[in-house]
This record gives sequence, structure tokens and C-alpha cells, in this order.
Amino acid sequence: MYDIHPFMRPFGVQAGEAATVVKPYDLTGPFGEVPTYKWRMQDIMNAMITSNLRVQRIEEMYAQDGWFWVDDSTDEGAQLTDEEVQRNCDWHQNPMAALPQWLSVRAVKG
Repeated sequence: MYDIHPFMRPFGVQAGEAATVVKPYDLTGPFGEVPTYKWRMQDIMNAMITSNLRVQRIEEMYAQDGWFWVDDSTDEGAQLTDEEVQRNCDWHQNPMAALPQWLSVRAVKG
């Protein structure tokens, strides 16, 4: 399993700005016109446990480059230099970069 880290979801993700809580961590959904859910660590792990999956490894990872923080639904990225984009990974410049952005779990049946 590989997904965005649940710890990212409570926060507004604006690169270069202070981390702002936009909803409680345990607010899971449904959200939107098409129902979606935002899972917590306990939801993910408990689903694996009740499915008799044995967790072999968990990794919490950070974005490999600054483009993770650029909203690609706008033309925001077109105006940024490579240096500005890469600064998004420096948590001194972008406080949100101090949190893990990705979660990977390896589990096997049995």
C-alpha cells in the first residue's frame, strides 16, 4: 500500500506558509459530491489486522522534490524557478515539509 500520509490531511498544504490546521485529524468523511474518505493510521492498521494481514514494514517518506507542493491544477508552477520549487522541500522554508508526505505499508496474508 502506498498513499499520502494521513498526517498531511488535517493541514492546509501551502508551501512556504506556516502549517494551518483546516480540520481535525479524526474527521474522516464522507466529503464532497462523490463521497470520499480520509483515512487515519488506526483505520489503515485496523483494516489490515481484521483482514489477517501481517505487517512486515512501514515507511514514512518525504517528497522527493518540491513539485509535490505545487498545485498542478493552476499555472502556479509556470512562474517558479527550479530553485524556488526545490526550496519547498526545506522545512525551514516550508514548515509542512517537516511532516512525512507519504506512507508505505507492506503486509502479507497469514
